Amino acid sequence: MSLLLALPLLVLAADESGEISDSEKQVQMAYRLCEMFDNTGLSSECEVGGLSIDVTLDMNSGEARGLCPTLVKMLNERNDAFKGSDWKIRIFSPYGERPIASCRIK
Repeated sequence: MSLLLALPLLVLAADESGEISDSEKQVQMAYRLCEMFDNTGLSSECEVGGLSIDVTLDMNSGEARGLCPTLVKMLNERNDAFKGSDWKIRIFSPYGERPIASCRIK
C-alpha cells in the first residue's frame, strides 16, 4: 500500500532540531502526517484538531482497523514525538460520520 511506503519519508522529513516544546513537535508531526495522507491521493480529507488526526480514506472498516495500528507502530518506531501523549488517529469512511477505526499514538 502506497500509504505505508510514504510513512518513512514523513519521519525523515521531521525536524528534530530547534527548541520547541513537545506539544509543538506533536502538532507539527500531526500536520506532516496529514500532508503525507494528502500526498498519497488516498485521503479525501485530513484534519488535525484537539489531540486527534482525523483522516478520511476510501476503505472498509476491516482494512481501516488493520491499517490504524500498523501506522501507529511504524510512526512510533521512527519518531518519538507522540511518546507519552494522548494523540490518536481516527480513520473515517467518506460514506459516514463516525470513525471506522481509531487508535492511540503512544
